[in-house]
Amino acid sequence: MLGRGVPRVQLREIIERIRAFAPRISSGTVSGARFAPEASAWPTECFANAERKAQQAGGSALHCWMFHYREVAAMPGPGYLIAVNHAVWCAPDKKLVDVTPFHSDPKHHPIVLNRNAVLYLTDSNATPLTNGGGILTASYRGGAIAMRRQDRRTERGTSF
Repeated sequence: MLGRGVPRVQLREIIERIRAFAPRISSGTVSGARFAPEASAWPTECFANAERKAQQAGGSALHCWMFHYREVAAMPGPGYLIAVNHAVWCAPDKKLVDVTPFHSDPKHHPIVLNRNAVLYLTDSNATPLTNGGGILTASYRGGAIAMRRQDRRTERGTSF
């Protein structure tokens, strides 16, 4: 799944681009985490969702990066990739599960393999930064990191 519409490039091309892009972010592994959203989890609250699941069922939260693919009609070419700071649950059996539901807008859905595995890049340094009552998350796009504050009172992030 790649969001809305038919992409100009195939999924395997996007994955090849991710494998080339990933080492610029982390030396971690690109892999898939089974997508199984928890009923009590909130979209855009992946850090809290993964930590809560670890407290309830054991295991731990794994900080990582998930990927988004975007195309802009006015821009010819293959589109662009965005890496977004993320967290998944590492179950006691070491299986990785993304317990965070997708955003209601498909444009904000991550790249998914085989309809049930969110593609991610492990990175032990991808821990979120905190700022007062919110969490600062990072997006990596072509050498630039854009920060956004997740405001837990509004259920959605705000750009700054």
